[in-house]
Amino acid sequence: MLSFGTLHSLNSMHLAALYIRWLNEMQQLLVCCSVSRKIVHQELLCGQ
Repeated sequence: MLSFGTLHSLNSMHLAALYIRWLNEMQQLLVCCSVSRKIVHQELLCGQ
C-alpha cells in the first residue's frame, strides 16, 4: 500500500512532467509563430 507522502510526490512529479511538456509545446508554438512572422515580413519587404 502506498503511503500518502509517496502518492503526493508521485502526483507532483506527474504534474511537473505535464507542465514541462506544456512549456515545450508553447515554446515550439512561439518559435513557429515568430518564424512565420519573419517570413511574412520578408515577403512584404521583398514585394515592395
